[in-house]
Amino acid sequence: MVDFCMSHKKRTVTLVLITLLVGGCGGGGGGGGGQAPVVNTPPAVNAGADQSIARNVEVTLSGSATDDGGTASLTYAWSQTSGTAVTLVGADTAIATFDSPDVAADETLQFALTVTDSAGAAGEDSVDINVIFDVAPTAAAGDDQNVEQNATVTLAGSGTDDNDPADLTYAWTQTAGTPVTINDPNAANATFAAPATTGSQTLEFQLTVTDLGGQQSTDLIVITVFEDLSAATISGKAEFEFVPFIGGGLNYASQEMRPIRGATIQLISAGTNDVIDSTTLDDNGDFVLVSPVSTSVFLRIRAELKRTGAPAWDVEVRDNTSQTSQPLDARPLYVLDGAAFDSGIGPQVVNIQAESGWTGTSYGATRAAAPFSVLDTIYNGIQLVISVDPDAVFAPLDAFWSVNNTPSAGPAGQNIENGEIGTSFYNGGIDSLFLLGDEGTDTEEYDTHVVAHEWGHYFEDNFSRSDSTGGSHSLSQRLDPRLAFGEGFGNAVSAMIMGSSVYFDTQGSQQSSGFSFSLETNGETSQTRGWYNERSVQAILYDIFDSDNDNGDAVSLGFGAIYDVLVGPQASGTPFTTIYPFIEALRANNPAQTSQIDDLLALQRIVGENDGYGVNETESAGRPDVILPIYAVVEPDSGTPVNVCSTNEFDPDEDGNKLGVRRFIRIPVTAAGNYTVDIVTTNPPAAGQSDPDAFVFRADFVGGGDSPDADRETFTLNNLTPGDYVMVLYEFSYIRGAPAALTQPNDRTCFDVTVTS
Repeated sequence: MVDFCMSHKKRTVTLVLITLLVGGCGGGGGGGGGQAPVVNTPPAVNAGADQSIARNVEVTLSGSATDDGGTASLTYAWSQTSGTAVTLVGADTAIATFDSPDVAADETLQFALTVTDSAGAAGEDSVDINVIFDVAPTAAAGDDQNVEQNATVTLAGSGTDDNDPADLTYAWTQTAGTPVTINDPNAANATFAAPATTGSQTLEFQLTVTDLGGQQSTDLIVITVFEDLSAATISGKAEFEFVPFIGGGLNYASQEMRPIRGATIQLISAGTNDVIDSTTLDDNGDFVLVSPVSTSVFLRIRAELKRTGAPAWDVEVRDNTSQTSQPLDARPLYVLDGAAFDSGIGPQVVNIQAESGWTGTSYGATRAAAPFSVLDTIYNGIQLVISVDPDAVFAPLDAFWSVNNTPSAGPAGQNIENGEIGTSFYNGGIDSLFLLGDEGTDTEEYDTHVVAHEWGHYFEDNFSRSDSTGGSHSLSQRLDPRLAFGEGFGNAVSAMIMGSSVYFDTQGSQQSSGFSFSLETNGETSQTRGWYNERSVQAILYDIFDSDNDNGDAVSLGFGAIYDVLVGPQASGTPFTTIYPFIEALRANNPAQTSQIDDLLALQRIVGENDGYGVNETESAGRPDVILPIYAVVEPDSGTPVNVCSTNEFDPDEDGNKLGVRRFIRIPVTAAGNYTVDIVTTNPPAAGQSDPDAFVFRADFVGGGDSPDADRETFTLNNLTPGDYVMVLYEFSYIRGAPAALTQPNDRTCFDVTVTS
């Protein structure tokens, strides 16, 4: 019997091929005193030490073998015996490699190494490869810090890992701010010297933590460096709750938060009520204020827009029904006060919101958002103007809104102290808006087009000129052409301001009803189209503005072209402010668009080839005998009276502002001097039952007569210079409020007009 021995021992650390030279085995002698026969011993195989590795890394299998016949003739074969299948590279060599799989949990892969000698004897060994799922470590750069300039700052980082945290490595880098030198950047805790600063500045640092498997995570820390930590910075956002128009009324289920823009925000001492700091909210509603440290303070937003220089504006939203013993411009300004808080010792964020006050079925809480919604619409109007005139200076404007402002019978503004304002309106005498606010009846704060419309009257009055009569009007009526232009412009500019061609006005119980119309489609199908219809005017103006070429619209001149006419020729020209002088100037400023502009007018039955007086107009609403010409011409000293008629056919309610009630006359003066205007009624219903009145203008008021004299009006105009003058003439009995004895039938009253020097 022959004894033999072989070495077979698994290694735990060595991953390289080791060739062992093994001596002969000791043993007893054979029987019979002869030499034992030689037996081929299989190779001794070592598949290497077991390993623990990460996912998605290259793994090396380092095998080795010894053989009694030497190693030169050995062949190797690696194979996988368990675990997620991998692709072996160099499987027929002592050293093979593979990429560890992307396992979802720890998993052991097993591999076998078979070594065969030249005689065919084979030996085998196996090795386990433990693939560790290895979740990435978590990096923590620490809390943000506020420090003073020149201070030594410690960056106290840390990391956690599913394996041994002692194996983690750290790396600090600076990602923003004035560059500094980081001491010990590869330690969990690093330091640096804060730079000198004026005011404050922020530095940003990133900590990267890496584990043994190469998995990494990062975290950021912000260090705010102050010149002096005796002051605390308060920043935040101011917003108001807005209720949109959806489905015919206001939809309180879809309320949204919008930034309060341009308003004044103050930081107030809670103890003394003194203003500590003040700034203007930006277009995102953001602000930054500075407070003494550890002081009880609160935020206050004032419903105002203030800016000096160029551009400049001064807008205030006030309550006309409070403190009524005070002048209007001294009545309470709306403000929103936030809750008191401690300013602390470093920057903190404090937001403030104005809520609508809607509690489900009614306004059950303070309607704090309303003044800021009004203010926001006005802010939009200002932005439209400065988009074409960056240095525009706006006249001071008060907007009066109150929960007590209600529709009432009678003229607008009949009892402002009680809130009986009739309707929302603009008062040009005091540059003020008056806006309805009566819940369940009519309230305007979220009717943005209505607010923008009234602001449009303010703009026209202050930047251009408005000769409008004002008063009751509707889209379907034939109006005094000055009123038609003013109201058409108000509707059109509201769409320009709000960026929406759909004009809406809500009212009624829970503000759930109302009306709306589109400026894109409402003019072309109206039966009352013409130079006297606001629907026609608004359609023309909006088509000039917008970039959509539809319904015969091929004009896209934007607001700048409209603005140039309004602040230029329209403001200083002699003809009254109707569609005619506007179009005459627009065509002159944009000669390449003349035919396209005339096409817009034709859609509204208005003659394009015209001057500022509308001399070629043929549309007469069926009454050419009293409606045309738009301007009768009275030549001074001609010796022949010109007969002009006034009618209230289109004014059944005696508003005095409908087509034909007030007639226009042009007086071309060729020589300087004093002139007498004589007006005689030629067809009074009975003697003493007519009262003609007339007023003369040359952009501004020149003179006139409104005496109670029956059947005649005579007055003198002094020191006239050569040029055109325009006169408006009307029968007083056609104006609401005229004495009962002077109530004419729905027909016409005619006058002979002469002008003599």
